[in-house]
Amino acid sequence: MITALQRTRPSGHTADPEYVCLLTLKALATRCQSLSEEIATADAALQEILDTYAPMLCDLPGVGTEVASQLLVTVGDNPDRLENEAQFAALVGVAPIPASSGKPPVTGSAEAGTATPTTPCIREPTPCIREPWHG
Repeated sequence: MITALQRTRPSGHTADPEYVCLLTLKALATRCQSLSEEIATADAALQEILDTYAPMLCDLPGVGTEVASQLLVTVGDNPDRLENEAQFAALVGVAPIPASSGKPPVTGSAEAGTATPTTPCIREPTPCIREPWHG
């Protein structure tokens, strides 16, 4: 569809909304193809770097050129922070979040377990006050 839109030759007048819409679609299709070519060029350059420094990284399931490149950048900038798999998971933001029961933590006192829960503070919405417009 992008190629077909790029090949169109809209004709008409700039006051005609249909003509302007077709011109815009043609321009967007041209930009889309241009960006696709830029991405392919960048991916090829990144793949050369990956083939040199981490040739087996892209063989892992779910790891493509972009993911592998990001992994190398992340690990390359922080080698001292990665001593095990858990530290790596925390660094890249995929470490599991501990579940909470929602109960307050017990601090050891007898009152901690019998404390009365507080009610949330509910504020009334502030009315929008507009100044009169003087044109």
